[in-house]
Amino acid sequence: YDVGLLYRMQAANYLRITFGASVINAGGLKFAERSDNLTKPADIPQEVNLGFSFQPSLGNVRVLVGIDYRDILYERSEETNQVCIDEGPSALLNANCSKKRIHVGAEVGFLPIDSGTNLLALRVGYNQAYYSYGFEFNPFMAYRIMTLQAAYYTQEQGDVSGDIPEKRTAFQISFGF
Repeated sequence: YDVGLLYRMQAANYLRITFGASVINAGGLKFAERSDNLTKPADIPQEVNLGFSFQPSLGNVRVLVGIDYRDILYERSEETNQVCIDEGPSALLNANCSKKRIHVGAEVGFLPIDSGTNLLALRVGYNQAYYSYGFEFNPFMAYRIMTLQAAYYTQEQGDVSGDIPEKRTAFQISFGF
């Protein structure tokens, strides 16, 4: 099971500050032995994440900034850096362990019609110690019938940031009815 919480601060309401926490695969995901003697999938430990965002009101420009720290307990099965596994939660202080878990992003939207839709949104971010960028364009935003998105980012495939970067480009066209 997954569970999450969001808390929006009432003080400084104009900043729309939100804190979030989530637990993915709460308690861990355990697979039983298979009756056909084939290898069972590896068990998946839970992942605890924390986040923070703010979205100030600025008239015809919408700004959104978010920060995530994923797997704060260092329990993820994909973690291949043995130093991070051995250190456990104290690995938060080890820069090589933390870089793959930090995700920061900002979006500037122009001509917003609500808190999440703009004519044009420009995005920049920091994903696993690499910079990312992208945009969203809503040519028919009043009707929400089509959205165009593009993004460029790098995903780390190695043990530590800078080890095996894999550059990726994503495009999306969405139609709504």
